[in-house]
Amino acid sequence: MKKELTTEDLKLLLAGTHIKLDCGHQATPGHNFANTIIIVSLGGGKIETSCAECGY
Repeated sequence: MKKELTTEDLKLLLAGTHIKLDCGHQATPGHNFANTIIIVSLGGGKIETSCAECGY
């Protein structure tokens, strides 16, 4: 397994998937009207996700 993902790798993995974010909104990467996904690393392997509407 690859230990480092590039942004391009992440785009390929997530494109077209429906993701329910921690803020409750959904995002579909690669869709023209997709929410912006914010991913925050909390340390210890934990992450938190939100959208641009809730995260700023």
